[in-house]
Amino acid sequence: MARVNTPAADPKTHTSATWASISLFYCLLGAQVMGQESKPDMHQYTNALIDSTSPYLLQHAHNPVNWMPWGPEAFARAKAEGKPIFVSIGYSTCYWCHVMERESFENEQVAKVLNEHYIAIKVDREERPDIDEQLMLATQLLTGRGGWPNSVWLTQDGRPWMAGTYFPREAFMDALEKLAQVWKSQPENVDKQADSLTQAVRRAASIPNLIDETEQGAPLQQALSELAALYDSQNAGFGTAPKFPPHGSLRLLSLAAAAGDSKAEEMLSSTLDAMWCGGIHDHIGGGFHRYSTDESWLLPHFEKMLYDNAQLIRAFTEAYVVTRNENYRHAVDDIVGWVEREMTHPEGAFYSALDSESEGGEEGRFYTWSLAELKEVLGEQDAKWVAEFYHATAEGNFTEEATGERPGTNILHLRRQQIESAQQPKLAAVRSQLLLERQQRDRPHLDDKVLMSWNGLMISALARAGDVFEQVRYLDAAERASEFLIDRMRTADGLLRSWRQGRASLPAYLDDYVYFIEGLLELHAASRDPRWLELAQELSRRMLELFEDRDAGGFYFTNSQHEDLLLRSKNIVGGGNLPVANGVAAQVLLRLHQETGDRSYLESATKTLRAFSALMRRSPRQVEHLVLAQAQWAAQRGEASLDSDRAPPNPVAQFGDEVLQITILPTRPTLAAGDIQQMEFKINIAPGFRIYRPQANALPVDSLDIGIKDSEVVELGSFEYPAGERKRDAILQATLETYADQLRIMLPVQVRSQVPSGVADFVLIVRYQACDSQRCLETRRIEIPMQIVVK
Repeated sequence: MARVNTPAADPKTHTSATWASISLFYCLLGAQVMGQESKPDMHQYTNALIDSTSPYLLQHAHNPVNWMPWGPEAFARAKAEGKPIFVSIGYSTCYWCHVMERESFENEQVAKVLNEHYIAIKVDREERPDIDEQLMLATQLLTGRGGWPNSVWLTQDGRPWMAGTYFPREAFMDALEKLAQVWKSQPENVDKQADSLTQAVRRAASIPNLIDETEQGAPLQQALSELAALYDSQNAGFGTAPKFPPHGSLRLLSLAAAAGDSKAEEMLSSTLDAMWCGGIHDHIGGGFHRYSTDESWLLPHFEKMLYDNAQLIRAFTEAYVVTRNENYRHAVDDIVGWVEREMTHPEGAFYSALDSESEGGEEGRFYTWSLAELKEVLGEQDAKWVAEFYHATAEGNFTEEATGERPGTNILHLRRQQIESAQQPKLAAVRSQLLLERQQRDRPHLDDKVLMSWNGLMISALARAGDVFEQVRYLDAAERASEFLIDRMRTADGLLRSWRQGRASLPAYLDDYVYFIEGLLELHAASRDPRWLELAQELSRRMLELFEDRDAGGFYFTNSQHEDLLLRSKNIVGGGNLPVANGVAAQVLLRLHQETGDRSYLESATKTLRAFSALMRRSPRQVEHLVLAQAQWAAQRGEASLDSDRAPPNPVAQFGDEVLQITILPTRPTLAAGDIQQMEFKINIAPGFRIYRPQANALPVDSLDIGIKDSEVVELGSFEYPAGERKRDAILQATLETYADQLRIMLPVQVRSQVPSGVADFVLIVRYQACDSQRCLETRRIEIPMQIVVK
C-alpha cells in the first residue's frame, strides 16, 4: 500500500473514523475549528520531553499534557497504570501539528482528559521513521488517508487499535472520552481490533513474491506510460492538487529523455519550468517549498525541507545534462544559494527544515508581500514594475489555508514565457533589496537538527552538480558536510541518525547508510579522491552486515540495534517524498561493482532487484528508485531487464583503468542517418600522473588520441583537443602541453548514410601514455563499447 503523502484533514471538514466491531464509536461529526488561544506561560508546565534533542519534542515540552518520549518507560507505565497509549507523531515544521498543539495540546481541559485516561507519547517522525511508517499504515488502513499529525491509540504492548490524523479540539475531546470508555468497557473488542489492524499492517508492508501472467513488460516503460497518462498538460506535473515535487518521476524522465524520448523530455522540462515559475519556488530567497496546494503550482505549503531541495538540485542538474538549458544552471545555483545562506551549520552540515509559520502562527507571512510593502521597500516606480512582473495585485493572490481568507498579500510568481527575462540584472538587484527587507521580519522556526540521511541526499546533489557545472564551491560544501558526518555521527558500531547541539543519537537506518554512501560515490566521481571510495566501501560492508536479507534479498530498514515493532519492515511504503532506500541501495552496490570489480556487490544488487521484481512490475511509480536501479543494472549487464537479453542504449558510460577514468555523459543516442551527436567525454587523471596533448612537433611519448574503431555505422567528425598546461617536463626534457586532474572533450559522432534502423554498436578508442615524476608508463589503449538507436 503506497504512502499517501498529503496534508492532514481540512479543519473545516468533519473528522470521521469507522470502527466496525465497536458501534459505540462512530463518525465524529460537527466539530468546528476552534480559535487560537493564548499560550500558557512557557514555564508553567514541564514534561518528560524536556531532555530531548528533537526540536519537535521540545516544542511540546511545556504543554500541560504529560508527554513522554517513545521508549520502555512509557510502555511500562501504561501497563502499571492499566491505561491505553495515545501516540502523536509529527515534525517540528508541520503546519497542522502546530494547529493541533494550539487548539488541543496547550488546552488544560484536553490535557486533563489525556493525563487521566492515557499515557501520552510524542514521536518525531524524522528521527523515528520506523515508528512513523508502521503507525501511518495503520491510519491509512482505518481512514483511507494519511498525514501529520498522526494520532494513534495503542494497546499496552504497542498494537494500534484506533487512528486518525488532525482532530479539531471538540472532535478530539469526544474521541478521547469515548475511546477511554471503550477501553474500560469492551477490552475484548479492543484486543480483537488491535489484532486485526496489526495483521493488516503486516500484510500491507509485506513484499509480493508472485507475478501475475498479465504483469509483463519493462517497469521503466510502464512507469513512463503511467506518467504520460497522469500528466497535466495545462499546468505540468502529474495528477491533481495537492502537487508535490515528483522527485523520482523527474529522474525517470531524465533517463528516458537522455535515450531520445521526446515525450519524456517535454514532460520533464515543462514540469521543472512550471515549478520554477510557480509560488512553490521562493523567487526572493531561493529554494522550494514543500508542495503546492493547488494544481497550478501557485499556492504553496510554505515549509522548506532539506530533502526536497536536495532532490531538486539533482533533478535540475540531470535535466541540464540532457537539455543544456541554461535556466537549469540558474535554478541549481538559486537552491544552493539558499542552502548556503540559511541551512548550513557553521561546521558544514545541513539543517533539516524551515517552518511555514512566523509572527505568532501566521502561515506564509514571511514570504508574501502587499503592494504597500513593495512600494515602501522599492519606491513607487520599481514597485509597480515588480508587481507587474511577479503578478502581484492590490487584493492579493494568497489565501490562508486554515481560514480561506485573503489578507491582501501576494505570492510572487512568474508565467512560463517569462523564464528567459527572469535573469536580467535589474531584477536581481530588486530581489536583493526585497531579500534584505525580508530578513528583518520575524523568521520561521528553523529545525536545526542534522539528519544523516537528508545530509546524504544534499551531499550527493551538490557533488553531482559541482561536477556537471564545474563549481568548486558546491564540491567544497559537499566535502565539508561529509567530514562533519564522519567526525560527529559515526561510532565504532556504525552511523548515527541525528545530531543537534553537540549530541548525536539513535542508530542509523538503511536510508542513512545508502543516501550517505551515494553522496560519497558522487564525491569520488567528481574528485577521484580515493578516500571517498574507500569510505563508501567500508560503509557498504557495514550496511550489508546490518541490513541485508540474505535469504529473500533486499534490505530491512532497521537492524538489531533497533527495537522490535509490529514487523521488521523493508520500508517500501514509507518515507514520504524520499527515495525508496532499497532502490538507492541497489544503485550504490552497482556503482561499487563498476568501480571495484567486486562481484559480491553485483550479486547483492541483483538479489535485491529480483526480490522486488513483482512490485516493480505491479506498481513501478511506487518504487521509482528501484526502477532506476533496474535500468542501471540492465545497462551495466547489457540486458534490458532481469529476465531479457537486450539492453536499451546506455545513456551513461564509465570506463578506464588505474590512470584514466572516462565518463561519457548522457547524449541523444536515438539518431537518423546523417545526424551528428556531441558526446561529452570527462576524463579524470589519477593524482601524480599527466598525459599529453597532441602537438605540432613530434613527441617522445604518445599523446592522447581518441577515435572510433573501424565502423560501418558511425564516423568521427573534426574536433579540437582542449588546451593543456604548457610547461617544462622534467622526465622528457621538453616543453610540452600536458593534462592533469581532469579534462572535458566534446566529440562529434555522425551516423553514416544508408545505416539500417535499429540498435547499432560501435567502439570508441582512447589511446594515451602517462608519466609521473619518475617514469613514463607503456602506451595504453582503452576500448569503449557504445550503442545508438538509428531511426
